[in-house]
Formats: sequence, C-alpha cells, structure tokens
Amino acid sequence: MKRTVLALCAVAAAITAADYSVAGGMRRELTPEERLIYVQQEHGPQWRSMSLQQRCARQQQIRQHWASMNPAGLRDLKQQLDARWNAMPVAERQRIEQRIADRQARPARTSGHGRRSACASSAAP
Repeated sequence: MKRTVLALCAVAAAITAADYSVAGGMRRELTPEERLIYVQQEHGPQWRSMSLQQRCARQQQIRQHWASMNPAGLRDLKQQLDARWNAMPVAERQRIEQRIADRQARPARTSGHGRRSACASSAAP
C-alpha cells in the first residue's frame, strides 16, 4: 500500500516538475511580448467558449509541442512572433506593453502567480 502511494506521488511530482520546466523554458526563451502573442495564437479565438476538459487537453498539447521543440524550431517561432509583433499597429503594441508593465508591477501574491490549474496533470499532489 505504501509503495503504491509513494509511486503515485512520484509520478505526480514528475508530471508537475515537467510542466514547470516547460513553462520555465518558455519564460526564459520568449520575451513577454512574444509569449503573449504565442499564447493567444495557441489558444485560438474559441478558447473562452471551450469546456474545462477541452482547455486542459489543449494546454497539454501546447506543453508537448513546446517540450518537443528543437533549437531551430524555437528560432523559427521567435522570428514568426517578432514578425507578427512588428506588423501590429503601434496603438495595439502600446496597449500590450502597458498590459505587461501593469502585470509586472503587481506584487507577487504567491508562487505560481496566484493561479492554480484545474487540469489534473498540472495540479500539485
């Protein structure tokens, strides 16, 4: 019984650590502007109308895609995101920059930015 519980805890910890390393990798590799464009692109226009299960499945796909990305793919992605950023109207870029500045100015509430994932694969044990 104890071995089963320990094995389940180890699996949950490994999944959680993998999720954090993927998210941390994205935060290290992309600028805040690139990250915002990337997330909007990956979520798609129907994100808010998706059920919780659909969102969790989509998040898992995004994590898997990010984790499997090689350096050349990352370089291509950054070039694509930079091109989209440069093609944006100046007013839109200023609005996004202000949003990012406001977000960075907020005091950190807790680790994980005060958010908890409802997805089973991301939840801490």
